[in-house]
Amino acid sequence: IDIDVNEGLNRCWNDIKKMNRSMKETRFEQEKIEFHNKIREGYFKLSNMYKDRIKIINGANNIKQVFKDIMDELEKLNIDKYKI
Repeated sequence: IDIDVNEGLNRCWNDIKKMNRSMKETRFEQEKIEFHNKIREGYFKLSNMYKDRIKIINGANNIKQVFKDIMDELEKLNIDKYKI
């Protein structure tokens, strides 16, 4: 599930604040933007190398649309949605 790095970090920090998590639990969120962009770029490279195995889902969509997009990809694989 892909999302813009800044948007993803904003969501994480909002969730962290709501849940009163300790700073020990925010190791990845505290990394620099460049770190997160490199990770994201790596996943894009992998998805291009393994198009049949790795699908990109737009995480900027609302949760219902993200769920639908995931289910659509699973249907393409002929996976029985009742066994998931």
